[in-house]
Amino acid sequence: MSLNFHTMHDKNPDIVASLARLHEHHFGARPTVITGLQGDGSDRQIFRLSSDANEPVIGIYGPNRRENEAFISFSRALHQHAIPVPIIYTYDADAHIYLESDLGDVTLLEWSNQHDDSSSVLTMYRQVISWLPKVQLTSKDSIDYTKCHPFAAFRREAMQFDLDYFQSSFLSRFLRIRLDNAALANDFNLLIAHLLRAPFDAFMYRDFQSKNIMICNEQPFFIDYQSGRKGALQYDVASLLFDANVNLSHSFREAMLEFYIRETMRYIPIQEKKFLTFYYDFALLRMLQALAAFSFLVFQKGKSYFMKSIPNALQNIAFLLTQDDCMLRRLPELRRLFEEDVLNNPQALS
Repeated sequence: MSLNFHTMHDKNPDIVASLARLHEHHFGARPTVITGLQGDGSDRQIFRLSSDANEPVIGIYGPNRRENEAFISFSRALHQHAIPVPIIYTYDADAHIYLESDLGDVTLLEWSNQHDDSSSVLTMYRQVISWLPKVQLTSKDSIDYTKCHPFAAFRREAMQFDLDYFQSSFLSRFLRIRLDNAALANDFNLLIAHLLRAPFDAFMYRDFQSKNIMICNEQPFFIDYQSGRKGALQYDVASLLFDANVNLSHSFREAMLEFYIRETMRYIPIQEKKFLTFYYDFALLRMLQALAAFSFLVFQKGKSYFMKSIPNALQNIAFLLTQDDCMLRRLPELRRLFEEDVLNNPQALS
């Protein structure tokens, strides 16, 4: 039986053939249609495989074996706790391919854009957020942290990596700003020292944002947690509520943050004041990492559509500059860079 390929002009035919064989080996039937799907920021190639014998499934080729193994290991651990993630059907480690359940094509970002009714969006975000503490806390002892890649915990080394990434990719390459490296390094050290005081005994999803949450039958499902690691609770909820792909109002963010804290207190006690001591600073670190990633994807990967996310991320930074609880106001060089060089830069804001 010949395969019917759709939108495959930029796909490797050897990968497609390998996925077809894996499908036949696992399900006992050759796929009749294989459709290439649009990825986002990663180097993975994603396909939908359909056959007459079973429901469509997703086939993925991931060139990074450690990343694949982290995703598969975490998926199985999360699934044990009834968390809505893809089911992993089969994995060929040597070929860097695996098959998982098909969750459709609608992300939380797309779903939100299709619903003008603010109450519907609020309800969906509450559904999403109600799952987050379960992901972070009930699964944490089932996660195999030896599979984490590239860091097993979001501690000093990982934080420094993100800050160096921001400096090199966004400040130096994208904006080409002349930097006082010593002053900036001092600010980075102060920020890291502060964040290291936060409890970090949770499973940190790492990329908990609207493009990594699928809406299937009006229910949220979670994907792309392969960079997960042990970390602080605040990072993931800040990643969602300061998502540069979505313009969320301050009042919406505050309501969702309060809801998250209440939901998390169903699992562990939380001192709200202490939690908020670190929340905006993890939001800051997330925004710096996002600015670096957007710059890298635009200039190194040629994915120009990420350019539109940079002004949104900078709007979030501008908001953080107004918050007394955010350490950015007390980091003199980083604050100066944003107030004098970045937030007035036409290239960054266009």
